[in-house]
Amino acid sequence: MPTETPERKALTRAAEHAFAWLDGLDDRSVATTATVAELRARLTKPLADSGLPAIQVIDDLVADTEGGILGSQSGRFCG
Repeated sequence: MPTETPERKALTRAAEHAFAWLDGLDDRSVATTATVAELRARLTKPLADSGLPAIQVIDDLVADTEGGILGSQSGRFCG
C-alpha cells in the first residue's frame, strides 16, 4: 500500500470532487448557474500570507467555482 503523503491525499481529494461532479451530471444544469460577477467575487480574495494545505486549496476552488462549470461531459464539447 502506498504511503499517504500530502500530495497523494490532495490528488485523492481532487479525484473525489471530479467523481462527484460526474455523478451529478444527470441532475445538473447544462448551462452555468453563476454569473461572471459572482465567480469573480468568489475567486478574487486575498491570498494567505503563509501557504495553505493543498486539500483546502482544492476544496476552496471547487466551492468558489460552483455553478460556473458547464454540465457537459461530451467529448465533442470544447468550451
